[in-house]
Amino acid sequence: MIAPHESAAEALQRADAAVPLVAVEAGPEASVPVIAVDQVAGAAAATRHLLELGHRTVCHVTGPREFLEAQQRARGWRETLAGAGASVPEPLPGDWSASSGYQLGRRLAENEEVSAIFVANDQIALGVLRAMHEAGRRVTEQVSVVGFDDIPEAPYFTPPLTTVRQDFDRARATQPACAGGTDRARRGGGRDAAGRSGADRARQHRARPTGLPVP
Repeated sequence: MIAPHESAAEALQRADAAVPLVAVEAGPEASVPVIAVDQVAGAAAATRHLLELGHRTVCHVTGPREFLEAQQRARGWRETLAGAGASVPEPLPGDWSASSGYQLGRRLAENEEVSAIFVANDQIALGVLRAMHEAGRRVTEQVSVVGFDDIPEAPYFTPPLTTVRQDFDRARATQPACAGGTDRARRGGGRDAAGRSGADRARQHRARPTGLPVP
């Protein structure tokens, strides 16, 4: 079962314990085995990359708040800034679309103090890049932007997008091990523009993102 939405993950808590079940992206509190990419680590890597470029802080355009991936990416961003002693700006909620990125990017472009933006996915980043271009804010000279997902189109954005590449191959490789414990009754319970187990606990298999490849 793919359960990226908060309500879907909550529904897993009520699933029949006799039914073999493996969830994809169901969040850390799922009561079933989970296969997932480490969204927190990916967001932390993106934020760290921007701080290491010399930016004093990093703004964040999020995905929809009810999506677990958006929550985890925001958490990685926030914790990394706090750990570095940087200020944590108010995040701007997007909806995964380029349109929302464009609208929020226009707001960010008006603030000349904004120099670095971590965006929750590459589609939102596309809109942010358009807004920066229209406002005359040069990426990467004046503003650094990092996305998340490494979609096939990312190298063809203007400029090419720095983005967190998710290691789906490694995540898929965990499926056989994870599937071996799906009987809960037996178990007891980027590119550039800038297993726990136990009688009562579900096993989780999280593949770390591969990082931010630079062309």
